[in-house]
This record gives sequence, C-alpha cells and structure tokens, in this order.
Amino acid sequence: MEVLVVDPSNYTSLYDYSLCKGLSNTGCDVELVTSISLYTDRALGSDFPINYLFFKRSCQLLTRFPFLLRIPLLRKVVKAMEYPMNLFSFVDYIQRRNAKIIHFQWVIMPLIDFVLLRWLRNKKLKLVYTAHDVLPHNQRWYHKYVYGLVYKIVDAIIVHSNNVRTELVNIFNIVPSTVKVIPHGSFDNYFSDLRNIRRIPKRKAKEVIGLKPYHKVVFFCGPVEPYKGLVYLINAFPVVKNNIPNAKLVIAGRAKGSFAYAELMRELNINEDVLLDLRDMSDQEMVNYYLASDVVVLPYVKTYQSAVLLSAYTLGRPVVVTDTGGLGEVVEDGRSGYVVPPEDEQALATAICKLLGDGANIESMGRYAAKLAKTKYSWDSIARKTELVYSELQKDYRRGCQD
Repeated sequence: MEVLVVDPSNYTSLYDYSLCKGLSNTGCDVELVTSISLYTDRALGSDFPINYLFFKRSCQLLTRFPFLLRIPLLRKVVKAMEYPMNLFSFVDYIQRRNAKIIHFQWVIMPLIDFVLLRWLRNKKLKLVYTAHDVLPHNQRWYHKYVYGLVYKIVDAIIVHSNNVRTELVNIFNIVPSTVKVIPHGSFDNYFSDLRNIRRIPKRKAKEVIGLKPYHKVVFFCGPVEPYKGLVYLINAFPVVKNNIPNAKLVIAGRAKGSFAYAELMRELNINEDVLLDLRDMSDQEMVNYYLASDVVVLPYVKTYQSAVLLSAYTLGRPVVVTDTGGLGEVVEDGRSGYVVPPEDEQALATAICKLLGDGANIESMGRYAAKLAKTKYSWDSIARKTELVYSELQKDYRRGCQD
C-alpha cells in the first residue's frame, strides 16, 4: 500500500524518520512529506523517499537571516504567510500520487488544516492522525473547538498510551474504536543511521561535557518549558546533593526566552553543582549528554508522551519520571526506572537518591531499558501495528469503492 506521512514543520523528525523506516522495512510504500530542519545537522540515509515540500522559502529566508530564528514571533509570521500556499502545492502533489492513506503527525493551523482534511475526505482518501499531544501545552480558549474538528474528521487516531486514549475520548466524545493505542518507539535505528554519531563510554562522555568520571550525573533534557516541571527538579536537587555529594545536575537544550530559574538556583546555592547548556545543539552533542548521565529525569507537570524517555531507553539510561500522560505506562517501576507523582519534590529527590546510591542498580536498570528499546519499543514492532491500522482502513476504502 502507498502511504504519505506528513509533518509540515518537521516537528518530530526523529519519530517521523523512525516510523517511515520501520514501515519501509515491512514492505510498505511510504514517503515522508515534511520540511528541512534548521536546527540539526542530521546526515541520514533512507530507504524511503523524503519530499521537503513545506516551508522552502521560509527556510531559505531563515537560513539567510539566522537572527530570525531567535525571534519566535517573526519566525512564526514568516512561516504562517507561506503555509497556505504550501497546502495548494500539497493538494497538487496528492492528485499526482496514488496514495490512498495520508498519515498526519501534526496540524499547524488547525482551522486551515481542517479544510484540507475535509477536502481529502471528499476525495475518498483515508486519514490517520497521531495525537502526540491531545491539546497544545500552551492551550488557548479556542483549541478545544478546532482540535475537536480535526479529531472528528479523520478515520483513525493514534495515541501512545491508554491514559491518553481515555483522555482524548472523554474530552472530545470520540468514538473509542477510532482511537488506536500504539506505543512511542525508541530511536535505536535512528541513532544507528546517523552517519556521524559515536556512542562513547560513560566515563569519556562525562569528560567531554566537562565533568569528572566520578560525578553522578542527573540529566534534564530540554527544550526548557514550564510544563516540563524543571522547577521541581531544581528544588529537589539540594536534597539529592546532601545524600549524594558527588551529584551534578545537567540541564541541556534550548530555553525558550530567558532562563527562568537562575535566581532560584542562586537562592538554593547550587550554581556550582549545575551545568547549563541552553542552546540548539547537534545530535552528537545531545547524545553525549545522555551517555554522560547516570539517570535521566522527566519531572513533567503535564505531558502525553516523551521522546526524551525513549531516547534514554535507546542509549541505555535509567529514568525517573512523573506519572502523567503515558510516562508511567512506559517505565517499569523498579526495573527501568522509578515513577513518582507530579509536583512532589520529596518523592522526586528520594527516587533519584535511591537510584544514584546503587551503582549496580544504575547499570542493571540501564541494560533493561536498552532491552525494552530493542524489543517492546522497537520500530519493527510499532511499524507492524501501524500497518494494521492502515490495512483496516484500506479494506474500508475498497468496500467504499464497491458500494
């Protein structure tokens, strides 16, 4: 079957690539339709075609004037002006293709995208939408209405956990049978396919990021946004430091706007024990931070699923997560990490200390996390489950053609 996977803004490039590669490995005729990433230096080989149809002019402009990347409002205006024209190009492209299934990863402007989805439905195409986030983290008053339009016009919705499925069905009164639970995959194939990625030993990785081999590294991966609950980790860290004197907190990844927690860190007197690297960075740089870590912490207040969690699994690192969205369903408490309640600094500190205080436990949990990445959360498994969704829709398409 021929499938187009669509992510106009290249918002989840790791996920898109891994899904398409997995589908290609199953024999599916898949093509990724997306835009060029301005933030990474990925050099990927692929067994499937990639069409950089969206935001070509915006990318050219932002590459020529890179200071615009640091001004979110201007960047959004530039892309918003081009997007409607991109949709006309996309419609023309679809009409020249034989694809019967269109799988959207994100919508950019939900009302405009709804018009596109309605047109596609009228053309008898089958539509799949992956609800990475049921609603945006920066939710506005109109989001529930416009996302409801999207959810009710597609043929199938993929979510990554049972908790998220329940939330989606309850909020939007969706027919439960249209919502399919397929886990978020790991990134083992993706990191293997990056031609310039090296997996160095933990000891060496700590030296590369500027720490000593004996430091116990607590890693928080950005981008830094309020919903990720970094404030609770910062408040918990003095307790961790009192119990694990050689602990270091590493915060890496882009901060949207100014870093909001500098004053809090000064008040807690932990500046000397925190390494900050708040910028866009290459894949190798980010992988080095994972490899240097003893535990990856996701203290999120509210989320649905996280690529950070699956990246940690892929690179063999145990985790401490909060029980929000699908995080608690992925982490096997006491085996691949620990699950604690959201916004509970004491529970967070206790779990981190419990893990860091036992070196053998760190290693065994990391090995088990890597095993899960290669088995339960492998893209071979997830692609097969996704293809089953496509196959069922294709049967519906054929029945519709015969009626």
